Amino acid sequence: MPQYGGTLTVIPAPQWTCFDPGSPDIADGYAEPPFYLGVFQETPFVGDFETYGPRGTGEYTFQADSYIPDRCLTGEYVEGWEVDTEKVTWYIRPGIYWAPTEDQIARGVMDGPRELTADDVAADLIYERAAPGGKMWRDIMGDIYATDRYTVVLEFAKADIFWSYLIGYEDRTVVSPIETEGLKDWEDQVGSGPYMMEEYVVGSHFKYVRNPDYWKTVTIDGVEYETPFIDEIIWPIVPDESTRIAALRTGTIDWLRGMNPIYFNTLEGTPDLILDLFYSGNANGIALKCSEPPFDDVAVRQAMMIGTDIQAFVDLYGAGPQPKHWFPHFPENHDVSTPYEDLPAGLQELYDYDPEEARQLLDEAGIPNPLEIDFYCSTDPEDVDAAALLQNLWAKIGVDISIKANDTTTTRALTESRAYTGAALWGFSMTNPVNALWRSGKWDYYLCSADWKNDDFEELLVGIGAEFTDIDGRNSMCKEAGSIEFSEVPYIPTTLEVQGVAWWPWLKNYYGEVTVGDYAKFAPFMAIAWIDEDLKEEMGY
Repeated sequence: MPQYGGTLTVIPAPQWTCFDPGSPDIADGYAEPPFYLGVFQETPFVGDFETYGPRGTGEYTFQADSYIPDRCLTGEYVEGWEVDTEKVTWYIRPGIYWAPTEDQIARGVMDGPRELTADDVAADLIYERAAPGGKMWRDIMGDIYATDRYTVVLEFAKADIFWSYLIGYEDRTVVSPIETEGLKDWEDQVGSGPYMMEEYVVGSHFKYVRNPDYWKTVTIDGVEYETPFIDEIIWPIVPDESTRIAALRTGTIDWLRGMNPIYFNTLEGTPDLILDLFYSGNANGIALKCSEPPFDDVAVRQAMMIGTDIQAFVDLYGAGPQPKHWFPHFPENHDVSTPYEDLPAGLQELYDYDPEEARQLLDEAGIPNPLEIDFYCSTDPEDVDAAALLQNLWAKIGVDISIKANDTTTTRALTESRAYTGAALWGFSMTNPVNALWRSGKWDYYLCSADWKNDDFEELLVGIGAEFTDIDGRNSMCKEAGSIEFSEVPYIPTTLEVQGVAWWPWLKNYYGEVTVGDYAKFAPFMAIAWIDEDLKEEMGY
């Protein structure tokens, strides 16, 4: 049975939120504040974790960063929407109220609670669009206006199939009331979400308290409950990861996500602590310069993949376990990914590490033994280790690589401008299936580091970009394009980034979700979780 009360201490995204944020005003251009604002301010859309997540159909884990499949979205402050290539119309959910604290009312930030309206949303979007942080969606948005109390129209300056992310659930799409526009103190920030902004102590923590007028209810075992259950959330600012792990181990932190998996070995000995590994959606691999010999030959590229021990990279990064096949589509997105078992036999064989077979294929392609090529990476110790591993592996197939290690900025400039020769260490984000194809394979896109071009693939990308409303049709083309790219091996995929999430068993009605929005959207699922205080006491915490 749910329990009301208690304090939840969380670190929801340590790799981005370990430090004090800047001004909460988006006009000041800081990237970090929306993570903290998202605890008490709402976005238009949110992942429907209750229907499609582990507590529902299990179709999506809600653990990957910055992407929710379109069919798994639902409205947060938006009740419904209509979209075409000209505009999107949002229907604001009636009965949502801005929730200033008593202190904010006393200081005149707001006169008191009032209903969130279409005028608020339109004004906030216009303000954000003009801010430095609004640059990413400024190009797609034209006129923005309210047509009545609960209806907002956003005309498109250009149709963009990424619209649902850019203006629907990206971290910076949180909405604030007209009264707080331009305010730069954290204690002046007001939202409509499950919690209210209570306190920010520089170098210490954020504190959020329960919104007693939050609009959402939850039904558990046939009984409807008001939410949130937990009275307050503490978000400590702890830059050092070892300190965060120690706080988790002692029960000071109830829920922590994003930890380096190397800590799992030490935490597995902590009695009762629940641990889960998940794929963040970031990936590593090797880019082969496809516009120049010898990698302009697909047979050579396929031979190089067979001659690359992918498991050795998994072991190097401590990134196990890994799915057998994942490139170029995130394996958790079953709408577009192809399971290993469904690959043609010839493509399955690319994963079978066999140096002798690889050398034979290189001989058949007329590749000299030894073949000398350059390999580019950054001077980051992990990258240098990866380059040394590859040097050892490829030496076994008669390929001698000369490692060209530069600082990160120089290396990125070389790969993005395609000014390197031979091969390069490579990484990208792959959760959004369309974005993954653009970033890795669209020839005229600057992140296509392999300099690979395929006419059939490019034609599919044109079709994908034009498929604005037919999600199933778009997914079908994404899947086909992904199959073409993988078969041509412009990249040798080595590892999906693995992160960890951990929580204590007294956190109830929580199923391992990490984010239901962009990077750090955790308030919706924590709003329906509760603390079992009796269990916590029984466990000695």
